[in-house]
Amino acid sequence: MRRRLCAFLSLVLIGVVVLMLAYFAWSCLSALEADDQISAWNHIVELAKIVAAFMVGMTMLNSEKLVKALAWMIVVAHGYVGFEMNLQYLQGNNQVG
Repeated sequence: MRRRLCAFLSLVLIGVVVLMLAYFAWSCLSALEADDQISAWNHIVELAKIVAAFMVGMTMLNSEKLVKALAWMIVVAHGYVGFEMNLQYLQGNNQVG
C-alpha cells in the first residue's frame, strides 16, 4: 500500500513539473506576440525566477521524508502568516496586501 502511494505521489509530482514547464513555454510563446514586448519579457524574467526555484525544489524531493518535511514547512509558514495577519487586524491595521 505504501509503495503504491509513493508511486502515485511521484506521478503527481512529475505531472505538476510538466504542467509548470508547459505554462512557462506557453508564456514565452505569448510574449513573442505581445504588443508591449518590454513588459512581456519583464514578466517572463519574473516567471523564470519562479519556475527555476520550483524546479530546484521539485528535483530535491526524492524521498517520502523530504516530502513530509516540505508539507510541515508549508503548514508552519501558513500558520505564522495567519497569526501575524490576525495580530495586525487586532491592532487596527486592516489593510489587504
